[in-house]
Parts: sequence; structure tokens; C-alpha cells
Amino acid sequence: MAFQPVPTYQDPVEVDKRTGKFQFNPTWLSWFLTLSNGGLSNTIQHNSLLGLQGGGSGQFYHLTSTQLNSIPFRNTGAIATITPGASPYTYTNSDGFDEDVIVQGGTVSKIEFGRGATFQDVGLTAGMYHLSPGDKLKVTYTVVPNMVKVPR
Repeated sequence: MAFQPVPTYQDPVEVDKRTGKFQFNPTWLSWFLTLSNGGLSNTIQHNSLLGLQGGGSGQFYHLTSTQLNSIPFRNTGAIATITPGASPYTYTNSDGFDEDVIVQGGTVSKIEFGRGATFQDVGLTAGMYHLSPGDKLKVTYTVVPNMVKVPR
């Protein structure tokens, strides 16, 4: 396959004689369009993903629609109740997406945020706490609080 030679005989940018504004030289534009389309024609096929991994007719990304829909960009699932066990109760976000955990009511003496083996006292006994996958919330109480998780 032979590509068109670079049009070095013209400047890539020129001044439009009517408006006096700079514009991309039409000869260079044609050369870039031909090059971007594999050098085969002067027509750009913006939505053609033929030969690329994933993407069929009507799918304008490099994944199948099933693959795209399985990516947890944002989870807007329902709020779910957490049933705390014995105090101190440690909740771990094992859902694979970010979520907020709301702790309210009961008689709570301490809430700690944990990542890995490290826990940090948050200094509050109620509130909403953001947990990434694998993060933990340890709640120490004498009367069980209400806990819910909000998918993000």
C-alpha cells in the first residue's frame, strides 16, 4: 500500500483571504484525512471499528456492550440494611464498588475506619462513612445501632 507523500510544498496553516483568520490548509487537511483512514481513500469512517477488539455494528467503543455494562462506574443499587454482630462489630466493604455506611442510634462508644490492618478512631459515634472496596468500619456499642449501606 502506498501513502500519499507529505505536502511539504505548502504551509500547514494559512490565512483565509476572506476573513483574515488562520485556517488549516485544505491540502494538508486532505492528506491527514487520507492518512487517518489508512491511506485508502479521502473518506473518514468515524464509527468504523472493524478489525479492532470488541465493538460491532452500532457499538462505538472498544468493548462489547456486555463488557461495558459490567464495569462498575457507579452503582445506584438500593440502600441495604446491615445487621451488626457482637460488639465491636467490623463491617467490611466486600461489594467491589464504593459505598457509604450510615451508623445511627443505639449506644455507640467508638467508630473506627480501617484499611488493611490499620484502624483509626473517627472521633464520632454516628454519621455517614465512605468505604472503598476492602475498607472496614469497626463499631463499638452497648446497644445495637442502625446501620445501612448506600452503593456508590
